[in-house]
Amino acid sequence: MLVSCVGVRTLLAALGLSLLAPLASSTAAAQDPYGCIDRLSDAEVRARNEWLQERFDLAKRRARWWWYGQIALWTGIAVAQTVLAVRAEEVPDRFPNTVGAVGAWLTWLQLLVVPHTPAYAPQRFRRAPSSTPEERRARLRYGLRLLEKGAKRQALVGGPRAQLVPLLWTGFWGPYISLRFRDAWTSARLIGGGIVVSEFRILSTPRQAIRDWEAIAAMNCGADYVPRGGNEESGVDDREAPATRGEAMSTQARLFPTLGGFALHVSF
Repeated sequence: MLVSCVGVRTLLAALGLSLLAPLASSTAAAQDPYGCIDRLSDAEVRARNEWLQERFDLAKRRARWWWYGQIALWTGIAVAQTVLAVRAEEVPDRFPNTVGAVGAWLTWLQLLVVPHTPAYAPQRFRRAPSSTPEERRARLRYGLRLLEKGAKRQALVGGPRAQLVPLLWTGFWGPYISLRFRDAWTSARLIGGGIVVSEFRILSTPRQAIRDWEAIAAMNCGADYVPRGGNEESGVDDREAPATRGEAMSTQARLFPTLGGFALHVSF
């Protein structure tokens, strides 16, 4: 789990970049994919449910290969390091392997405690009741929540903030082991090997749910435009401000992607 024996400046710079990484959000406009569900026709609800099921099934194999594969990989690493630590007779061999084993078991535990939602979303969504229009609307809400949860998990596990724990772990144990034991092979094996498997876990995280969530967030209620960046301090809603102040309201037209095409929304 040891990631890299980096200098203090490099570590602080990378840590700062991770902390300051911007979240994936729009500053100009936002779409609420849940807000229009009660106004959709049953045919529209069916179409959206079919789209969700198709996207869940498309992402399933990649998500499962990654999640199950990472669990198997970190199980093997943790067991191997534990065995080496237990069998070691000298402190220079036992201590570094113990640190590596603890880090590997913590990563293994994280993979279990924070499951990869897209790996099991298809079957859960398929089992949701859909016999009546009400059940189909409830199923659409459930599918959107599953997709949103999966997107957030992928952004967390595979995003810049995922680098924090490896950086902090390395910032302490890397220099400590290198300075205490002064064994180049031990440092290269544990620290260098740790950075390879840790970065592989982070950089190989699937991102299909993130892309699908961005798509459905724009498509599902495309005409329900929710402006941001209004005058929050004064409590004035930007959509009503021109009429309130007696100013002329300008005509606005926006083109939104929808399921199967595009929708033109004109406001004046």
